[in-house]
Amino acid sequence: MKLTIGLLFILSLSASGSFFQIDCRNGSGTVVVSSGHSRNEIVLTKSSVVDGYYKEEKISFDNLTHSEELGSKNVLSDVSEVDCHPGSDIGYSSWKEVWTKKITIFDENGKDLPSDILGLSEDGKKVEVIVLCEENGSAETLCD
Repeated sequence: MKLTIGLLFILSLSASGSFFQIDCRNGSGTVVVSSGHSRNEIVLTKSSVVDGYYKEEKISFDNLTHSEELGSKNVLSDVSEVDCHPGSDIGYSSWKEVWTKKITIFDENGKDLPSDILGLSEDGKKVEVIVLCEENGSAETLCD
């Protein structure tokens, strides 16, 4: 048992890893775009009237993609931190960046989106929206 714990400890010292997650959403929360290690999805909101009551439903789509309008990214905050212990060649870094940007969401095969999607363009092919994004990440880093 002591040998197993010792081996696990030694292996954990040499293990490396990284993490990042970007989550973007518009002001009303009807559009959510996520990419990274935790989630990779585009969620749009559709509206309907059921039994006389207005209803909104979040729908995750597999065949959608998005593009960013060039020059539309506006960084609001960018914080990073590096932690290196004296005498160590490898340390730990983490970062958090917050920005806004204009994106266009569309079907990667050129098909029309469902007609009850909130914010749908007149031609039924896309949703254009300004989103607030947050990226969080961490990784091993080389130290001086």
